[in-house]
Amino acid sequence: MSAFRYIVNFIQTSHNYEMKRGLLAKMFYLTPAERIQRLDEVFDTTQFSEEALSLVSDNGSAHPEDQKEQR
Repeated sequence: MSAFRYIVNFIQTSHNYEMKRGLLAKMFYLTPAERIQRLDEVFDTTQFSEEALSLVSDNGSAHPEDQKEQR
């Protein structure tokens, strides 16, 4: 597993456990798609978004909960 794929997978699986209701969370919360886009901007690459798309196309969905429902 490449480092890019590991980071994308971590972002997409951990967002369900994040706090989204507090004042700071409302001000600074980024969706997984926004985080991946920001990583692409910071590292001046498109590798993160390409890995996210490949995860979606490989599994049909990037979220583990959706994958469980499909089984």
